[in-house]
Amino acid sequence: MINGNAARRMVQDLYRFNVNQLGVANDTISSVYVPKLNAGHVTVTLYEHDFSGGRFAQGAKKSFGSVGLFNLRDTGFDDRAHRPR
Repeated sequence: MINGNAARRMVQDLYRFNVNQLGVANDTISSVYVPKLNAGHVTVTLYEHDFSGGRFAQGAKKSFGSVGLFNLRDTGFDDRAHRPR
């Protein structure tokens, strides 16, 4: 189990900042894992971004609050992760 702050940093680092280091073709994210915490809970929120817009305008969002592994296609969320150029 992971404590709340460490879990948040881990998820942010992986899905927000280091998506280009996942080692999968075309930087595709097909699932998201919500960790179990020692105390409390964590909610992971993913946003679709328009990188052509100023300040990376946020589009649609999807939140995951239960512990487990979620397939993004099953939730209707676009699983393509785009990086700024």
